[in-house]
Amino acid sequence: MGGKRGKNYFVYPAFAIPNKLCNFAMPIRACQVARALNSWPCPTMKTMRYILPLLIIALCVTMMGCDKSSQNTGKSADSLTVKTVTLADTTSFTKRDGQSCLITSSARFEVPENTADTAKLKHLLALYAKHILHAPDSIDFNDALKACVANSMHQFDNIAEPSEVIEEEEDNSDPVLRYVTSTAVTLMYNTNGVATFCRVDTIRKNDITTWVAHRYYNFDLNTLERLTAHELIADEHIGELTQLLRTQLLKQNNATSDTQLNTLGYFNVDNLIPTANFYPTPEGITWSFLPGELAIDAVGEPTISLTFEQLARLDGLTPIIKQLQ
Repeated sequence: MGGKRGKNYFVYPAFAIPNKLCNFAMPIRACQVARALNSWPCPTMKTMRYILPLLIIALCVTMMGCDKSSQNTGKSADSLTVKTVTLADTTSFTKRDGQSCLITSSARFEVPENTADTAKLKHLLALYAKHILHAPDSIDFNDALKACVANSMHQFDNIAEPSEVIEEEEDNSDPVLRYVTSTAVTLMYNTNGVATFCRVDTIRKNDITTWVAHRYYNFDLNTLERLTAHELIADEHIGELTQLLRTQLLKQNNATSDTQLNTLGYFNVDNLIPTANFYPTPEGITWSFLPGELAIDAVGEPTISLTFEQLARLDGLTPIIKQLQ
């Protein structure tokens, strides 16, 4: 049983290719194969076993080629993977009035786990331990994670001392019987060769949140260094960046002078500088300030956002700015 040639179709059993479709509906390589088949003599059933697989392979290769070309049009892919480590610890002490006070500390860390380059991973974990966990160089990484939890819990040691007068009791307010601290470190930005981790520390007293602080740590995955303002702009132009931040702070608060900012709770504008506590966004870079650092605690954590367009007007920018865009 062989193929049959017709005016509009070249037909094999259960397989037909309209000649007109070759002009627009099929990939060009498949069309070329189909037209070549139309010019061949009608093959036997034996030769069809070789012709049909070749045609199918040509179609598949064409489709794969189209898929790959469409996938390679975006930005560089994420270059860092993480694993999650969860730790917790609890202690208690007896207050002078005989009441028991419970202190609980918990943490959830997203930790780099790239294994392709062992030396690079080791260096990155050292940066993580030094800057995010505030651990000494000599300590093992897993011990650094545990120490971070323990240090959060021991910040209340002075309250546990029997000789100390507890502030809440002096104020005749309800005594604090439960302290809960939590630390969460997450990978919030991971592209263009830069990884940004956000550490959030929270304190709750008697189930009421009394403190929240966000700290950001940016690591260049190529140089394996932490990025600060000095890696964004040359030192001689830091003053220009500082002035731009102050101008943007006024604009964000609809203020025209530092005096107006003072009335809004910004008591430390004179000491505003571009710190290392910033994070990149698709639009630009945002600086974040801790409670009490730039403004009174009631203001919370002020942020100042600069777009890449605003930053581009400054002199002395380093290539890392272009890398982040």
